[in-house]
Amino acid sequence: MSITSDMIRGGLAPTAETTRKQIAFSIEDEKLRRLDSIARTMAAVSGQTKTRNMVLDMAIDAFIAEAMSAFEEEGIPILDEIPAPNFYDTVVLPGRPNGFKEAFLGERKWYYARIAEQKIPQIKYLAIYVGAPLSRITHYVAVNERNFVYNAAEGKYIIEFDREPVALDNPVPLGDVSGAATRVAKYTTLERLMSAKEFKEL
Repeated sequence: MSITSDMIRGGLAPTAETTRKQIAFSIEDEKLRRLDSIARTMAAVSGQTKTRNMVLDMAIDAFIAEAMSAFEEEGIPILDEIPAPNFYDTVVLPGRPNGFKEAFLGERKWYYARIAEQKIPQIKYLAIYVGAPLSRITHYVAVNERNFVYNAAEGKYIIEFDREPVALDNPVPLGDVSGAATRVAKYTTLERLMSAKEFKEL
């Protein structure tokens, strides 16, 4: 299932209020009519008011998540987020509860990670965002460049570590951002991981 499909289904449920900025742009009449139809359908299913602006906001979220995923797959840095030397030392990868328990905690491995090759030398710590129902980051582990083994068949990395993962004193919950934001590698610092109150602060 695609990120876009997940967001559409998520739009059928009640949504929380977030801070927004107003912008203006033109759109074709037929697209506007379809947006209004989608908004009315979502409102009927969710029992909440859904406007064309809310539908547009979901579409933008989906595009951003898909674009970030594509850039990560190709190893393309985001131009306004190119880190200065030593700005990041930690990568947060997405995972499911069973895989986290069996591989990360049990085998001391993480399988088939999509990571930009040029960023690996700077990574000193690995953390896993564990999806629903946990929906938070609970552990991290120290790694180095030698721990990243490229798997050509998958086009991804297997990460092997010989240390025990460390439990965070304050696990980092998802908070009020979409779960789609967790589906690509997030480059941050151990300091931010230790102090973050929710995922978006990474």
